[in-house]
Amino acid sequence: NWCGYNALHYACEGLNASLIQCLLETGRVDATLRTIWGQSCVCLIQSERERNPEKAGKCEALIIEYLEKTGQITEIGSFLEEERKVITLMSLADDVLIPASRKPECTADESSRFRMNAANDQDVRIVTALMKYFGIDPAIVFEKNGDNISTVNGNIYEELQNRVTDLVPNALRKVYRNQPTEFEREIILGTNYNIRKEAEVFVEGLRHIDTSRVMDLAFRMHRERGHVAE
Repeated sequence: NWCGYNALHYACEGLNASLIQCLLETGRVDATLRTIWGQSCVCLIQSERERNPEKAGKCEALIIEYLEKTGQITEIGSFLEEERKVITLMSLADDVLIPASRKPECTADESSRFRMNAANDQDVRIVTALMKYFGIDPAIVFEKNGDNISTVNGNIYEELQNRVTDLVPNALRKVYRNQPTEFEREIILGTNYNIRKEAEVFVEGLRHIDTSRVMDLAFRMHRERGHVAE
């Protein structure tokens, strides 16, 4: 269709395991085909995981099993791994970092004290949220003496930085320094959901995607740092 979806893409986005299996068994669908945004079937499933983790897991297993059975996993495996990192990183930001950074509500009497401790409290909330996300028990890392909180058992900030850095896909690391490859462009474009509505255009009553607009919007932040997307 207009955004590059086929029947398998819709089945994946709808977490319809029965339809996915039926389509794969026909042997007439390409499970490596990506949408106009660059999304793989696995990406579409992972994007809906929060809605129903059990169904998403079953659907993803069907796609991966098919790719392995047909030998296509060698062709698309590295792309799927990078794509998975981007989705995980976006989830970390949306579900962990942003909520943890928000200021809690306080009364008028507490506002003055709150402003004084706001920065430290925010750091604690973010670090604690990250530790829970990565399965690190905050109780064995932080100790509190009165109003002061200190770390124990090594440098937790360095450990958290390393773990978050491991989630950053090569495409996002490289694009700030060098021209991205076509592979890396697709990783960036395929996981940038904010640009989609802005890139839609109507030509003679039919909806299309303005690919030049997509590129311009997707690489705006990189262009502002000196990178020119061609």
